[in-house]
Amino acid sequence: MHGGVGSAQQVANTAGELAKLPDDAAPKVFSKGLCATHRYRVPGAREEAQQAFPHVMQRALPQLRLSRLNGSSEAQARLDALDGDHDLADRYLRAVARRA
Repeated sequence: MHGGVGSAQQVANTAGELAKLPDDAAPKVFSKGLCATHRYRVPGAREEAQQAFPHVMQRALPQLRLSRLNGSSEAQARLDALDGDHDLADRYLRAVARRA
């Protein structure tokens, strides 16, 4: 699609376009995810995909890159990307270390 090479934004945009295609096989039920979407007024997984994953592109990916640049281990960088709360990641790693 992008000749085997594409930026993260190009890949996200393409995935967003694919997510917008109608899917007649998708269940038409009021799922728990849809319930949470309405209750908390946040986009669900389908909406995130259709919008080209804005939270991934604007928060998680920049944090992943920053953590890598700052010398974090790959595991730590990935945890940072998931949350961005370094204190939370540190607390988690300490808790895991205590159990070992």
